[in-house]
Amino acid sequence: MAVAIHEANLHDSKGAPQVIEKLAYKFSRLVKILADGGYQGKLADWVMDKFGWILEVVLRPNECPSRFQVLPKR
Repeated sequence: MAVAIHEANLHDSKGAPQVIEKLAYKFSRLVKILADGGYQGKLADWVMDKFGWILEVVLRPNECPSRFQVLPKR
């Protein structure tokens, strides 16, 4: 869908805007982006303010974090 390359010392959530901006003109019907826990924070607000899209962060259940579990929407 979109790719951006950034420095290894830059966290994915800080580099995400470069990728997300590339989606604006490719997918006019885009409404929601699903992301993992690494994208929590102000990124969701930025996405909503700039594009009107929902950035939904899907977290792992806290029950047994070391055991593999299938997560909905991820």
